[in-house]
Parts: sequence; structure tokens; C-alpha cells
Amino acid sequence: MKIKLLLLFLLTLSNDVFASHWESVVLANSNFKYTIPNASIANWNTLGFNDVSWSSGPCGIGFGDNDDATILPNGTVTVYVRKSFNLIDTSVILNGIFNIDYDDAFVAYLNGVEIARSSGMVGMTPNWNDVSSQSHEAKMYQGGTPEYYIIDQNLFKSLIRNGNNILAIEVHNESAQSGDMSCIPFLNIEIAPNGNFYNPTPAWFMSPYISSNLPIFVINTKNYQPVVNEPKIEADMKIIYNGPGQMNQINDNPNYQGMIGIEYRGSYSQSLPQKPFLFETYNGTFGNDTNVSLLGMPKESDWILQATYNDKTFLRNVMTFDMARLGGEYGTRTQHCEVILNGEYIGIYFLCEKIKVNSDRVIMNKMTANDNAAPNVTGGYIFKHDYNAPGWTSQWISPNCITSLLNYQYDYPKPANITNPQKNYIKNYVDSLETALLSPTFADPNTGFRKYIDEKSFIDYFLLNELALNGDGFKKSMYFHKDRMSKIKAGPVWDFDWALKYSPWFPNNLSGYIHTIDPCSQDVPIIFWFKRMMEDSQFSNSVKCRYNTLRAYVMDTTRMFHYIDSMANYLNQAQARHFTRWPILGINVGTPENGPIPTTYAGEITRFKKFYKDRILWLDNNLPGTCNTPLIIPPLHAVEFSELNYHSDNTRDAGDWVELHNRTANTLNVGRWQLQDSHIGLRYTIPDNTTIPPNGHLVLASDLTKFAQQFPNVNNVLGNLPFDFSNNGEKISLFTNIGTTAIEMIYSDSTGWPCTADGHGRTMELVSTGVNPNLQTSWLDGCMGGSPGTAFINCIENPIVNEINYNSSPNADAGDWVELHSKQNTPFNISGWTVTDQNNTGYTFPNNTSIPAYGYVTLYNQFAKFSSQFPSGNNTYGPMNFNLSSTKDVVKIFDQSGQVFQSVCYLSSAPYPTQPNGGGYSLQLIDSIGNLNKASSWDKSCDKGTPNNKNKFPCWVTSTQDMSTDYITIYPNPTLQTIFIDTRLNFDEPIKIELFNMLGKSMLLKEYHTQGIITLSLQDYSPGIYYLHIKMKDKTYIEKINKQ
Repeated sequence: MKIKLLLLFLLTLSNDVFASHWESVVLANSNFKYTIPNASIANWNTLGFNDVSWSSGPCGIGFGDNDDATILPNGTVTVYVRKSFNLIDTSVILNGIFNIDYDDAFVAYLNGVEIARSSGMVGMTPNWNDVSSQSHEAKMYQGGTPEYYIIDQNLFKSLIRNGNNILAIEVHNESAQSGDMSCIPFLNIEIAPNGNFYNPTPAWFMSPYISSNLPIFVINTKNYQPVVNEPKIEADMKIIYNGPGQMNQINDNPNYQGMIGIEYRGSYSQSLPQKPFLFETYNGTFGNDTNVSLLGMPKESDWILQATYNDKTFLRNVMTFDMARLGGEYGTRTQHCEVILNGEYIGIYFLCEKIKVNSDRVIMNKMTANDNAAPNVTGGYIFKHDYNAPGWTSQWISPNCITSLLNYQYDYPKPANITNPQKNYIKNYVDSLETALLSPTFADPNTGFRKYIDEKSFIDYFLLNELALNGDGFKKSMYFHKDRMSKIKAGPVWDFDWALKYSPWFPNNLSGYIHTIDPCSQDVPIIFWFKRMMEDSQFSNSVKCRYNTLRAYVMDTTRMFHYIDSMANYLNQAQARHFTRWPILGINVGTPENGPIPTTYAGEITRFKKFYKDRILWLDNNLPGTCNTPLIIPPLHAVEFSELNYHSDNTRDAGDWVELHNRTANTLNVGRWQLQDSHIGLRYTIPDNTTIPPNGHLVLASDLTKFAQQFPNVNNVLGNLPFDFSNNGEKISLFTNIGTTAIEMIYSDSTGWPCTADGHGRTMELVSTGVNPNLQTSWLDGCMGGSPGTAFINCIENPIVNEINYNSSPNADAGDWVELHSKQNTPFNISGWTVTDQNNTGYTFPNNTSIPAYGYVTLYNQFAKFSSQFPSGNNTYGPMNFNLSSTKDVVKIFDQSGQVFQSVCYLSSAPYPTQPNGGGYSLQLIDSIGNLNKASSWDKSCDKGTPNNKNKFPCWVTSTQDMSTDYITIYPNPTLQTIFIDTRLNFDEPIKIELFNMLGKSMLLKEYHTQGIITLSLQDYSPGIYYLHIKMKDKTYIEKINKQ
């Protein structure tokens, strides 16, 4: 039976597994039995087969390549190999891995059952004289390692037995004319702590069952086919990532799993032992591209797993791409990870975006085959200066290298897709740039090279590559792009694994420049563009000014050392595995470097930091140009996060957004400022010259389409953000145009933070300007949907949740109930409206249901319980189909269209009143015009509550007999000229009464010391809405008064 082997996740194991050890039970240099079959041999791979007549000898078994200890005759097509081994206690054996170095194909069996098969064998059971369908070369004689085949844990444990076991392998050549054949097998087992010992594993063996703080990529190609340069082959990919700060193990549930097409990528890097990969994500069918988000990066189908063999710090590319983004240019986003391919651990990689045109990578217009005339033919394009590939040859020869031609390559549109008019346009445009550069008037601001380039992008590209002494940055792996009706932009920057090193072609003091090197001395000529631009004093002055700006933060040595140290600490655990797999510390591999070569990872980091310090100091003292423009440092604390929508209710889904508030009295330029959340490498750059007016606001949204659907009249909004905010809380940072931190905050969805902002329709609003945004007390629950782009004002909502009974006293159990109150002077129709709990389970009001003017309706959960406590059943409805939580819950109202209209969160713990939690009281609203989600807006009820009646407040009593009379009544409301305040209170403290108009201005303030009815005349006040505050002891009762 054929078994398709994939790397399967282990079953959940106890923590003791991670103190287990690996042992070899079959080693290649031990004695094997073998035979060259000339006919079918029944049961040859089973435990009971008698192999006494077979030959014996150590492995490798084969011929050719000088890797065989037992030589077979030339022309051998098939060999059967058996090895018996003894196991003492199978109960402590956890896992098995079969390793083999082979040529050209094999099938392996354990006690007669197939456990592994190479891609060269097709069909269920191979015949004795079958040949391999493909050629596969052995690796060990070339300095490589055997391939890994992880045996399914359940299968393996079912096959092994105490005592004697048989490993059997059949190896098949590709033909009788083949010049070599190899069979070098190993069987390694994982044993629980205190289990038996057998033989030490070979030096090259590494367990793929790793535990890492980095994401783990587990890739298995179909039928274990080897990855090749081209074409892509089918594979299954799983990503194990439990989030920042969490450990990841391959038996964890995957963060992502799906089909991919994978191949090698790169030029020189492909020749190194650790190969880089290009892969596409597919949707169920090979070749059917599908866009997915990997590790929080924006959705796409084309990705790169970049090898790090030539960069022992693992940081050179990642750091430079990050610096490009901090400088406001696009740099591919990255995330370090560890990779297991076909069961073999192959070290630290970093996932990164493939340079590509889309709304989250290189943002340009896309081209079609019909875009052949202006203006569409003018962009967008991506082209390269690199090794020869389809493209065009410049009409100009580099002035200093007349023997070499400058060649440019099409990247987008692809060579197969670009039309002839498009080819002509981009070639002619670049020719025009080079003509201008070589003209005597090249520096003319109108007719010179500036007519064709985006100067800022060229300056940033120049500085990053010169800082790194990146030779490739001026001759190959050079990307340029041009959007429609726009100039050429340099970048994205790429390929720094040969950079930031003490290479023998540089002086030890790291002096000099790359862009001025003799172009003829290189494998690809250095283009003359940058050298010529630097001959223009205005350009070199701009370079100097931009350098000063970047030096203030992006290139600041202290910041960079902190970045390098923190990343090295993050990678420290994984680097030990990486350098066990690739033991290259202290060895000059890849890029030639001046010695001595560090022998530790810490030494590599120290050397890396020394390079950065030496090079940046040289540039400080020698970079040409004069900058007469003073560096403008953005003012501290000028801006704050004033509102956050991180988790919309799906009926009010505006996407995620954050509001910025300019705290100053001056217009604030936030152009090129950057917003970042906790996703590594994801930043949004605010467009150039964007300003926020004094005390004004700006909204940054993740989805402008969704946002506009909810807020069609809000114009001070920008986007789209390349990320969504976490529903669980995270860090959000805003960086200035020079890279300094303008503001940062860490929010949470834990108890104490605005509850209804977590998916229940409201937002987080800053309570007042200048407060610490990292404190939960600095935020309140905003209005429904939020108030983006404007200052917060109190929410006007009607009807409202007015009273909640979530945990009755056992002695007066009315069940759970909720009261709604309308504050308008006419009946409020709630037909088709729904009241729910936080799980959106609830009750929908029938047709022709209204809340009376200034009246109430109550929803009960159990009629019998409710009616036993409140016999009068007017305006009661139910059952409401949900039980309220006795710890924390949200009561929500949905209107007849199904949109969430109101949400109110409560707690059973402080600062909310605790008596309603089983103490015989309900939770009643005492501030109907304030924030419904503020604890001080609620108090315990009088006795067991007042469903369908006005809330009584306060409830101070001196005896049981006083309970029915100790409350406040205000009437009539609305009123023409007089209101009466009935204060039947049995205490001697004064009562303060204050009246405010709609603008918050105090219109009246009086103090009363007598018990009874207070008469308050409003005859001299204009018609309108007023707010009456009644203050007694430490309580304030607020009532909205309608003066007619």
C-alpha cells in the first residue's frame, strides 16, 4: 500500500517530551543483508523472511561516486536491503525519522509496512525490475546530508515491537546505463526521559521537533520531490505562529495552512548550501493563485523565503528595508522564521514580500495590454539594472567603461506581457534621463535630470547603499519604478547580504564611495547616474540635508545599536540551531571578508555594530555638500491619539481607524509621518504636505470604502492602512517625518478598558487632551459608531437602557430583566427592534410596539418569576431568550434595520455598584444624559427595582417603613413655567439644585435645607432643553428638563 508521507504534527505531548533524547538504531556503517533480485521475491521486506542466503556488507551499498562501502556491479537496476535491529522498551519511544542518501529512488519498509518513498517511484508496489522515473543524485559524497522522512507517529508506534525489528529498503536506478547507485540509510528514534540508550545520532542529524520563539514554516513537497530552480512544484505549507512572545512547536495548530508552488530563486545565493525560495499561495488547485495574509502582512500570493547563509547576523537586509520604510519609502516587509523542508531543519530564513505592483507593495497603476497610448502608457513600470535578462540596451555607454553596455530589464509588466508600445515608452523615457544626465546642462532644474526623477527617492536610495557600502546597490539588484504621469523613483532597495561587511576591496577604515568605483571592474557595470548627479552641487546639498534628517533618528547610532541588540536577542535561541545546521561561524563563506572572522554569534553582532559605527562616522566627516536648511524637529507632544475603532460591530463596520488630534494652536504638518501597529514591518506613511489644523483632527482608516459607507460626510480621512488593529489589544506608534516617536500607546480589551468598543458598536474616546493614553482610565466608551474627525461631544441616544436586573436575590427572584426608557414626548415605535446580550442572542419586539411618551417597557426572561415580584404586567415583553452574566455583560439594542443602535456594558464589581449582584437590587441609571457606560452613571435600585416606572433616587433609608417614600419626583416635564421637586428625604443635610443650559452654562444655583416639595420657577428662561442637577451628600441626580 502506498502511503503519501507528509510532515505530520505530533500529538499533544507532556512537557517531559522536550527533555527527550534522540538515538540511532540503524547506522549506515553497520552490517546489512542485501540481494540483487532477478525475479519477484515474496515477503522479502517482512520480519519473518529468511535472508540467510543474502549477501552482507556495510552501507553505502551501490556503485560509482566513491561513496559505497559495499560495491555492486555496474549496471545494477535494483537492490533489496534488510537490516535487523533490537528495541528494548517501545513504550518510551516517541517518534521515528528515517534518513537516507540515495540514487535514484527508493521505498522503505518497517516490519513489512511502507514508511517512506521517494518521488522517483510510482505505482503501489514496485516490481523487482522497475526503474526510477527521475534522476536523483546522492548528496553525502558532495558534502551534503541525507534526506529526512518523518514517520507518522501513530503508524510508527503501531509497527515497532520489543525485540527484533526489520528495516527494509528497495533502491532502484534510473536505467541499466546509469553510472552510479547509492543506498545509505539511517533510522533515528526519539526516546522519553530515562529511556534506553542505543547509538549516538550522526553529527549531521537535527531533530525537526523544535520549540522556537520564531514562526515555524513546515513545507512538504508533493511526493517529496526536490525543489528546483524552475518550474515551481506543488507543496503543502504550514505556518506555526502563536503570536508575539509565545513559543511555537510543530505540534501546535497552524496559523496558516495551504497549497503552494515553490522553487529556488536568486543568482549567486542559489549556489550556497542554504537555498532561498520563491513561492506562490494556491487555492486548492495547483497554479490557482490566491491572495493570503501571512504573519499579519497584507494579502498577496507571491512571497519569498530568503536564506541567511551569507549573513551571519540575519539582519543586513531586514534592517535596511526597515530603514527605508522609516525614511518614508517602500521597503519589503519581513519576518524572521525557521524552516523545515521535507522533514529537514534548514535554519533561519526571513519571509518577505516579493517586489510587486499592488496597493500594499509598490503602489502604482497596473498595466494592461490595452495601455498603449498616453496617458495610460506612461505607467506603471518596474525595471531593473541586473544580470542580463529580457529588456533593452541603453543608447549610451558608461563614460568610464566604453567596453561594457548598460542593460535594463523588464520586471513589470513581465517580459511575456509587456507590449511593444510599452517597451518603447519606458526605454525612451530612460534614454531621455540618460541624455539629460550626460548633457552639459544636466543640472538645469527644468531641462536636466530632475525633469525625469523623484529626487527624494534617489537620495534615500543613494544614502542607504553608500552607508552599507553595498556594491550591488549601484550595479545589480537595482530596482526602479515609474507610475502613470509620474517620474522615475529609485527602489525599492534590495539585496544587502554582501553589504555592511569588512570586505577586502574596501579600506579597513571604510572610507570612500561605492558609486564612484570603476564600472569596468565589476561583473555588471556600475551605472553612471549617481556619480553624475553628485556632480551637481544642488543635488549634493540636498543629499547632505537629507542625511542630516536621517541621521537625527533613522540612522542614529544609539537607535541602531538598540535595534541590532534587540533583534539579536530575539534571534538568539534560533541562531544556535541555525549554526548547528550550518556550522559556518568563524569560516569565511559567501562574501569574502577581512579576518579575523568571529567564531560566535555575539562576535558577529559586535563586528556588525563596529562596521555601522565606523562607516557612519566616516560619512559624518566626509559626505560632500552643504546644508543651509536647519533641521526642523517636530514639536514634542503635538499630537495624540484621540479616538480608536479597533473592533467594529459587523452592522456598523467602518473598518479599523484611529483619530489624531493636533493639540497645538498651530497648523501641524504631518506629511511623511508613519503609523505602525505591532505587525513587524507594516507602516502607513501619511502623504506629503498633509496638515492638521489647530486643535483639529485627522483620521487614518484601514478601509476607505467601508469608512465612507458609515461616514460619507467625513473628509479629513486618509488610508488605506496596510494593517488592522488587533481585537485583543496591541501597541500603536506614530513616528514623525524624521523617525522620532510622536506618540505611542498600548491598548487592551481587558476589564477596565472601554467594554463596548470591543465589537459592540462604540469606539474608545480619550477622556481629555494630554492624558496618558496607556492608562485604561484615560479612555471612555464613545458614541455609537464613533465621532471620527471631530471633537467628542456627549452622545444623544433615545431610547436608552435604563435598568438592568442581572442577578436577583434568591428571596425575591424576578429572573433577569431589562428596562428601556424613552425620553421623548411622543410614543417611540420599537416594532422590529431587538434587545440582545453580548452574544447577540435576544428578543425582537412585535409589530405595533411602542414605548409611551417619557415611558418604559421591560423585557423579562422568565414570566413566572417576574410576575411573582411585579404582578402588574403593563408594557412587559418576553421571554428575552438570554440570561445576563453575573460578572460582566453587554446589553445591546438593534433597530428595525438590524443595525446596532445602543450598547451598554456593566460589571458586577467595583467601580460599579456591587449590591445588584444577588443582593436584592437592580442596577439603575441615575444619569440619563451622561455616558451610559460610565460606572458613576449607575447605582443600585431602591429595593428590588422599578420596572416600567421612573427610577427612584436616592435610596437612603432610616427604616424599612421609609423605603417607599425616600425618593425624588420632578413634575411636570415638559413644563411651561414651573417645576416641582418632591424631596421626601429623612435627613438634615442640605440639597443643592443647579440648572444648566445646553452649552453647559450654569443658569441657577440654590441650596435648600427643608424637607418637602420645592417649587422652581422657569418663567424667565427661554424655551429649550435644560439640565437639572440635584446634589445630595456624594450623589448627583440629573434630569433633562424641557421648557416649552
